Amino acid sequence: CIDFIVLYYATGLLGATAVPINIRYRRSELRYLVRHSRMSVLVTSDMIRDHVDLLGLVDASFDDFAGSARDEPLRLADAPDLRHVVLCGGRTPLPALRLDDVLAAGATAPRAFGSFTEAAGPDDVLMVLYTSGTTASPKGCEIPQHAVTENWTHWAEALHLREGERIWVPCPFFHIAGIGPMVGATIAGATAISASHFDADIAIAQIEREQPAHLFPAFPPLTFGILRHPRYDRERFAFLRTLHNVAPPETERVVQALLPAGAALLNNFGMTESAGCVTYTRPELPVDVRTDTTGPALPGMEVRIADVDTCAELPRGERGELQFRGPNTFRAYLYDPVATAATIIDGGWIRTGDLAEMDDDGNVAYIGRIKEMMKVGGENVAPIEVEAHLSTHPAVQLVQVVGRDDERYGEVPVAFVELVAGAHATAEELIAHCRGQLASFKVPREVRFVTEWPMSATKIQKRVLREQLHAEPS
Repeated sequence: CIDFIVLYYATGLLGATAVPINIRYRRSELRYLVRHSRMSVLVTSDMIRDHVDLLGLVDASFDDFAGSARDEPLRLADAPDLRHVVLCGGRTPLPALRLDDVLAAGATAPRAFGSFTEAAGPDDVLMVLYTSGTTASPKGCEIPQHAVTENWTHWAEALHLREGERIWVPCPFFHIAGIGPMVGATIAGATAISASHFDADIAIAQIEREQPAHLFPAFPPLTFGILRHPRYDRERFAFLRTLHNVAPPETERVVQALLPAGAALLNNFGMTESAGCVTYTRPELPVDVRTDTTGPALPGMEVRIADVDTCAELPRGERGELQFRGPNTFRAYLYDPVATAATIIDGGWIRTGDLAEMDDDGNVAYIGRIKEMMKVGGENVAPIEVEAHLSTHPAVQLVQVVGRDDERYGEVPVAFVELVAGAHATAEELIAHCRGQLASFKVPREVRFVTEWPMSATKIQKRVLREQLHAEPS
């Protein structure tokens, strides 16, 4: 909502630190984040109460919240640093302050606006953005002001985002793929278009009405929600110049084929720790570079492929861990020096935990998460390779592949598949689609059909899928 954008910039001008909160968090996760970040003010909303009762979640997370006095600072046992909860929206809150009342009180404050701009410098921490926490408690990435502004300035320049243009940004503002494009659009003098939540029907109507030159869905669940929607018509989307999606090459080729003539599919590698994009495929690059790689490093940033064990740099064309450094890097994991030292190594290089290779032109091809690699009968298998091939089947909307323990092979691949609305395919048909196209040890031993995915923010939680398999009797 617009309140988030206003508060985000106001916090930066003040020299304070913003801590965006994933609205998928529930009680234990919210308690952890509020306590760990030592948050002093929590701002929430009742604008999407039909979907998520956020103030009710705050109430349920802190036993002594409801009994607190509205006009006094909070004194919560589980969040000793939290002084106030502020609510955006029209509901009369519990012991929370209404944002309208806070703004009215601020209008009479004696401090002049100009003095706020002197409070914060480019090296100050603008926000603490927590990682999704798919394997452990979320880690808070301390991101300086300059990391966000420089990163997304370079992104806007590489995109050729023009003043007055519009860009559709459906990713949530608690994710760097939502915050970043919004910042980049502001810097470029463009207009970011978003909504309180993603609904494909509403999104199609919004895009046709606003006619943005660029779409930034970033992830396949949002991208295919538009491009495989029954009302999508590429001729009516002729205003489109680019669409940004992160996926394996086979999936990217499917996306490019669905776009209007002349529209360019763009790709990148990025993460929370990089404050956005590390590499980027510019619109003018050849189509095979834009579908098969994540492009070269953005200006001012360096990337290298390093040996997973020694971190020694590898020659071009060899596969290893993708590492980066530059003005876009996060400063540290909040209150976690051990994790920080394991990630930020000598020379300021950031370990990503991702497997990749680089060609002679500096374009980076993403292989997959190092920890997600499967060992099938002694052979290494990258799940993303199997997912990429299955995604070429016309009935497949989304697919995720994880390893299941196996007495004979050690581990075998299992595919979780969501079908295109109205399409039909059997497990046997999808397995047959892989035979003869992939090595036999890469072919899924089982296909499970799903209609809903366990999500973190914008990504599917493979950990939960693996846990489902391991919880079953062998």
